Amino acid sequence: MMPVFWTLILLILPFNHPDSTSRVKDGSSFPLSEVVAYDLGERITYRVHYGFINAGEAVMRVDNQVDYVNGRPCYKMEVTGRTVGFWRKVVRIEDKWGSFVDTATFAPQRFYMDIQEANHRHKEILKFHHEMDSVTLEKLDKHTGVLKGQENYFIPNAVHDIISGFYYLRNIDFSQVPEGTIMEFNGFFDKKNYRMRIRFDGRTTVKTDMGKKKALILVPVMPDNETFEKDSPITAYLSDDEHKIPIKVKARLVVGSAEVTIKKYYPGRNKVFAKP
Repeated sequence: MMPVFWTLILLILPFNHPDSTSRVKDGSSFPLSEVVAYDLGERITYRVHYGFINAGEAVMRVDNQVDYVNGRPCYKMEVTGRTVGFWRKVVRIEDKWGSFVDTATFAPQRFYMDIQEANHRHKEILKFHHEMDSVTLEKLDKHTGVLKGQENYFIPNAVHDIISGFYYLRNIDFSQVPEGTIMEFNGFFDKKNYRMRIRFDGRTTVKTDMGKKKALILVPVMPDNETFEKDSPITAYLSDDEHKIPIKVKARLVVGSAEVTIKKYYPGRNKVFAKP
């Protein structure tokens, strides 16, 4: 199981939740911003904390160069997370998720994950074949990384993995999204297809370690569960500008609360670290 605080960083979660409201719209139907929200070399660091206790740190990065996968130019995007301090003594975590995303269509071409949580290890690669509506799951030896086997699955159109889906969300032109709209996306994760839902709750001002920032409010639509409080327990905030930088994620748990907050933002292209 992915720990709660890495779940918060990923934001786009594979939850299938019924909702009959007419506010539900296909997320791929909204226009995208004219300028891509991120740049080659972008790097964002976060701290993960329960109250005043630091539990972990995470990094979101876009590689410095374009890669080619399936003959398509791609951004290489990666999210890493690790426990720190006292929590590292309780459970040692070194997790990594990555995606190669088409620079033109923002569709994922390849996804990988390398999970190290205490004694648990897991490695896999997803290879997307959009023209055939299929994805190949490659199981890798948890120690050597050698291929152990393959499985093929059907995928719908405009499908995302958990990394590409989040970066796609950053490119949506929210000036064209009415407040209260639930955006629905196709997602593939853990051998299953999902309809992932994010509600746009308008705008606010958020206080972070790097100062106050105008922000978009996004709320994942989740089913009832034993980890989170009911009634929209997770709220994420993206900077209300052309970059739509994830600046904070808050979660109300059954016991206490957790937050992911931005520490540093590097826009890429050899620029210095700056405030978002």
